[in-house]
Amino acid sequence: MAVPPKFHGSDLFGDNLISLVIECISDWGNDDFRPEHSFCWAVIQAEFPNKLRLPAHCPHIAVSNESAFWPEDFVQALIYAGERVTTEKIQDFLRSNSPDTIPEEVFEFYHRHIDEARKKFIQEGMMNGTLRGIAATDAFLSHILPRRVLAAVTTAHTRIIPGRDCPPGRENETNEEVAAAVSDTLLALRDTIVKRKFPGQRTITGKILMSDLVVDALANRARAITSLDALKQAVNWVWASELGAEVVEAIQARLLDFPDLERLARGRESTGKGARSA
Repeated sequence: MAVPPKFHGSDLFGDNLISLVIECISDWGNDDFRPEHSFCWAVIQAEFPNKLRLPAHCPHIAVSNESAFWPEDFVQALIYAGERVTTEKIQDFLRSNSPDTIPEEVFEFYHRHIDEARKKFIQEGMMNGTLRGIAATDAFLSHILPRRVLAAVTTAHTRIIPGRDCPPGRENETNEEVAAAVSDTLLALRDTIVKRKFPGQRTITGKILMSDLVVDALANRARAITSLDALKQAVNWVWASELGAEVVEAIQARLLDFPDLERLARGRESTGKGARSA
């Protein structure tokens, strides 16, 4: 670090140091390229811990984010690794070291040896934001990014919003007024659920059970959330199996205040055609 030695020796620096990484380009050039770098580890072990006042149990890697209380506080990251075993270790590390308020399920690994259903689950979780950290090999790049980029390019100027899974002609988005009303309903519902499931405490809040990302995703596709299966397809939510049915019921009840006039008109038109045919 290009800072004065006085800074390195300060208590502030030493007490907040998480890890030390020394990079050497030892893989470049011929076999005789900078051979002295092979002895670097000996110097590090002998000198650095004492000079930096590092304890003997100091971990090699650590996660530090004092403000990370909810999944959305963890900046969504795609972590590439060269081997599948490494991706699995990264997932285990993130799950073990993240705050207790962040569910383990928001961290996943991805490589070509997982089954197709799991691949789809992770791909959708990455795109809708419910997964926050994915450790992946280059299989993730070949499986998801080209397809998503192609979809965005080919549909950018059509009436179909890129990223939708519904076929052309099927409207799956909800207008802003309805989405806002459903969002308010879900925010109130999650607070009610917290009080019911975890009475008399303040640690667990509604955001832990249902993050704002999940609320937004459900509100924006409210008319498509007609069943528990539809909810699970729309969002990757760890509480879906336990609380999903209650959420679906709340959404459908709120939508009664906003009848789908276009759908009703199509229904009347279809009924009229059937009567004339008879």
